[in-house]
Amino acid sequence: MDKISYRHFVLIFVLVVILAVVVSCGRREPAPIRPTPTGEGNAEGTTTVTVTGTVQDVMRSAQIIMFREPVKGSLYVALTQDTRLISREGHNITLQEIEAGMRIQVTGRPGSQGTLLAEEVRILP
Repeated sequence: MDKISYRHFVLIFVLVVILAVVVSCGRREPAPIRPTPTGEGNAEGTTTVTVTGTVQDVMRSAQIIMFREPVKGSLYVALTQDTRLISREGHNITLQEIEAGMRIQVTGRPGSQGTLLAEEVRILP
């Protein structure tokens, strides 16, 4: 049997994390891992947080951004079709324009397993 490469292992792990986030979004109980809240809330009572970190990798097909190191409990940023991606200049961009090494600010809801479900991703200078 062929060995699984590290990149495939990470992709499978991330897909499992996304599935866990999707499943946990339907629950009303708080997620077990939560970054420090900004004090903002939404209609469902889930706290919105804002974190800043450096991009380690962008898994475009999985719609995942991975931080170099955990930021306030989050290592992965999961994007949805509603996530806004903003350039340094304030313009809308695509995920293809985000690269490893960039500093980003992410606003979203904490999910499970160190994942942040992004509402907005902004590239910092």
